[in-house]
Amino acid sequence: RDLHHYLHSFPTRRSSDLLRAEFNLENIIIALLCNVVVIYVVLKTSAKIENFIGQNGILIIRKVFGVILLAISVKLFAANFKMLIA
Repeated sequence: RDLHHYLHSFPTRRSSDLLRAEFNLENIIIALLCNVVVIYVVLKTSAKIENFIGQNGILIIRKVFGVILLAISVKLFAANFKMLIA
């Protein structure tokens, strides 16, 4: 069988369905609201944060978040690759 067959044979589920399967709806809503509040506060105070930590601090934070995103992407790729070859 070819790769096209394997890619289209996986059951497709939306990410919201996957979240609901693992967490209660109330917990999802609370987490989303907390995220919105945190993002709003960070965006409103970004100039103050930038002045406080300075240019070097911003570069350090940028690198740390880059490593975190890289780790998440490797984990997702590995999980999907295992499903692909299984």
